Amino acid sequence: MANVDLEYGRVPNEEVDEPAFQTLLRRVKSGKKSVEKRPSICTVPSVLRNLSQKSFTPRVVSIGPLHKESKNLQESEGLKDSYLHDLLSRSHPSRTLEEQLKECLEAVNHMMKDIRSCYDDVVMNKKYKDTDLANMMVLDGGFILEFCYKLQDNKEATMLSKIQISCIAIDLMLLENQIPFFVLEAIFNRTTHPKNISLTCLVRKILGSYIHPFSFSLEKEVSDDDSVDSSQHVHVLDCVHKIYKIKPSSETVVNIKCQTSEKDGDCETSLNYNHSVVELDRSGVNFKPHKQNEMSMAMNVIKSRSCYHLSPWSKRTLVMPTLVIQEFTEVILRNFIAYEQFSPKVNYYFTSYASAMDMLIDCEADVGKLVESKVIVNNLGSNKEVARVINGICVNIEIERFCYSEAIKELDKYYNSYWPKHFAYFKRTYFNNPWSVIAFFAGFIVFGLAVLQAVLRIIDR
Repeated sequence: MANVDLEYGRVPNEEVDEPAFQTLLRRVKSGKKSVEKRPSICTVPSVLRNLSQKSFTPRVVSIGPLHKESKNLQESEGLKDSYLHDLLSRSHPSRTLEEQLKECLEAVNHMMKDIRSCYDDVVMNKKYKDTDLANMMVLDGGFILEFCYKLQDNKEATMLSKIQISCIAIDLMLLENQIPFFVLEAIFNRTTHPKNISLTCLVRKILGSYIHPFSFSLEKEVSDDDSVDSSQHVHVLDCVHKIYKIKPSSETVVNIKCQTSEKDGDCETSLNYNHSVVELDRSGVNFKPHKQNEMSMAMNVIKSRSCYHLSPWSKRTLVMPTLVIQEFTEVILRNFIAYEQFSPKVNYYFTSYASAMDMLIDCEADVGKLVESKVIVNNLGSNKEVARVINGICVNIEIERFCYSEAIKELDKYYNSYWPKHFAYFKRTYFNNPWSVIAFFAGFIVFGLAVLQAVLRIIDR
C-alpha cells in the first residue's frame, strides 16, 4: 500500500519534495526572463565553437568577463593599466586624472543593470560583483579607446610589435570578447577632448583597416556613416559589421539585384544549386572583381554587351568582391557569421557571402580559377587550403535570408540552358587535359584529310 500514491502520481511527502519544487520553480522563472531578453554578448554555441576553437578565443587580450580568468591572457592586464592612464592623460588639463576616472566609474555604475542584461545571468551572477564589473568595464573600455588613438596617432606609440597589434585588433572583433557599446561611448564622452572624430568613425577606421577581409577600401563607407548614432551599435563587432552593404549595380546590362529574400523558396533554390566555378567556366561564365569602392559585397550577373541581342548565346559574367585570404580571414568571417546567426535582426551578409562561395568552390581547381580571375587573393598558401577554409566555414550554419538568391538563380538558369550545358560537356569531354586536346585535333585533322581525299577522288572522276 505504500506505493499506491506513487502509482497514481500523488505527492507522497511534501516536506521531502518541496526543495525540488522550489528549484524547478526558480528555473521556470529564470527561463521566462531569458526569453524576454536575449543576451547580446555570450559564449558561441558549441556547434560552431567546436569547428574552430581558435576562431573564438582571444590570443593576447581579454575584453569583458567571458575570458577574464584565462591564464594565457593575464600578461595583457598590465598593458590595460598603462593604456587607461594614457587615455586619461589626453583630456583637458583642467580635469585631473582622478576626476575623470571617478566620472567614468559613476557613469558605469549607473548602467550596471543594463550591462548585466547584455551577458548571460549564470556567468555574471557567479563570478562578479558590481564593483568588480564596473572596474572591468572602465579598464577594458579605456584600453580599446587608447589602442585606437595610438594607432591613429602613430603605430610606434603603442609600444607593440606589428604582430601584437594585429592580434589585438583581431581579439577586439571576437564575439565573446566584447563589452556593450554604450559603455564604450560613456567612457569616450568623459575622457576625449577635443572631440575631432566620432566614436563610430574611430572604431571603424582603425579596427576596420586591420580586419577587413576584402580588397575594396573602407574609407568611403566609414565617412558616409560617420553621422550614425553610436547608441545604435551593440558592441564593437556590430559597429564594424554595419559598414558592409550589398548594393545592386547601376551599370550592369541585366540588373540582377542582390536583395535579401524573404521567401523560403528562394533560399531552397539557392541551396540546391550545384555548379562549381570550373563547371561555370566551361559553360562560358566569366568571373570579374568589382571595381574598388564600387559595390561592397554585392554579387551581380551581367550579360555580354557584344551579343546581348543573341540571348541564348550571350555569355554571363559574375562580378564579385575580391576576397583577400590571410591568416585571420577565417577568424573574422566565423565571428561575423556567428554574430549573424545569434542575432536574427542583423543582415545576413557574411552568412550569405560564405554560403555563395561554398556553393561555387568544391576543390582547389575552383579556387585556382578565382585566383586567376583576381576574385580571390591567396596569401595563405595552397589553393587546397583555401578551399578547405571556405568549405568549412558554412558547416552547421542556418540560412534564413539569402542575399544572393537572384544572382545564383540566374547562374543556374544560364548553365541549364541548351547551349551552355552542351558547350560545358564538350569542353569537359574533349578539353579536359592536354592529351584530350591533342587527340581531338588529331582526329579532326584525320577527318579533314579523309574528307579532302574523298573530294579529290570525286573530282578526278
